[in-house]
Amino acid sequence: MTDKLSPVKIFDLLSCGKTIMATPLSGLLFDFPQKEDILIYSELVDFGENIISALNNPEIGDIGKRGREFIKEKFSWEQVSKDMLKELSEIAK
Repeated sequence: MTDKLSPVKIFDLLSCGKTIMATPLSGLLFDFPQKEDILIYSELVDFGENIISALNNPEIGDIGKRGREFIKEKFSWEQVSKDMLKELSEIAK
């Protein structure tokens, strides 16, 4: 069942602008869709090879920057509060 969760450390590292490689668990794909290009997804069997490939990519830092902006836009306390208030107002109707 843990494949449905997104580890908090992913949010923390992305908010610091760190580039992250992770296995494509359902929870991660839900919170961080591949189309957003903010995480490097890799199957476990290819992890080592993909780490080397990513480290040789001169644009690797851009992924971390996009991740930081994504977190700021979607998961900042301000945005989470707005989303929660919106949901509560929908329930109250």
